[in-house]
Amino acid sequence: MIKKIYVIVILNLLAIFSLSIMNISSGAKAPNAVKKTFVFQDEKAKEIAELLAIPTDSNFKDKYRLDSGIEWAVALRDTEGYPDSTPPQFNTITYTAGASPKLVISGEWLDSYTGSGGASDPRFHFSPPKIEWSSDNTSVWSKIFYHLKKDKTWKETKVKKFGDILVDKIIYSGEKPIFRIQVFRVFNTGGDKVELTETILIYAE
Repeated sequence: MIKKIYVIVILNLLAIFSLSIMNISSGAKAPNAVKKTFVFQDEKAKEIAELLAIPTDSNFKDKYRLDSGIEWAVALRDTEGYPDSTPPQFNTITYTAGASPKLVISGEWLDSYTGSGGASDPRFHFSPPKIEWSSDNTSVWSKIFYHLKKDKTWKETKVKKFGDILVDKIIYSGEKPIFRIQVFRVFNTGGDKVELTETILIYAE
C-alpha cells in the first residue's frame, strides 16, 4: 500500500512537469506563469478558430479552465512566501466573425524560456485540467478534443505510452510558428488507479 502511494505521488509530479517538457529530469525547474494576450487576424484567425472547434460564421466568447500546474505557478507569482491555496484560473478566447475575422486568446500562460526543460516553439503555452473525455461531455475543452480526434493526422497507437503525441497542428506566419495545438498522453492519477489519458497543449507567440 505504501509503495503504491509513493508511485502515485511520483506520477503526479511527472504529469505536472509534462505540461512544459517531454523529457523529465530530477530537480527540473517549472516555467513561470505570465499574463499574455495574443491577437490573430484574418485568415490566421479563422484557421485557429477551426482548430479550436469554434464556429467561424458567428461571434464567440468563452472561458477555458486551466491545469492545476498553471494555477500553482500563478499562485507562486502572486503570493509572498508559500501560497496556502491555488485559486482557479481561466483563459478567455474571443472570436469576431466578419470580412476581417479576429481571434484573441488572453490570460495566463507558462513561459517555456523560464523553465529548465528548454524552450518550446511557440514560446508560451497552457493546458486544461485533467479531464475524462466522455462522449457526452460538452465542455469547451472536450469539443476541441473530439474535433481534433477526427483530424486525418491523428495517430492512434496500439501500445499506449506516456508522452505519445496523437496530433500536432501548427499555424505559421511565414516560417515562424505562431500557434500550435497538441494532444498527447499523460498520467491520470485521480481515484485509486494510475492510468494514461490524453491532454491538450495550446502554444502561441
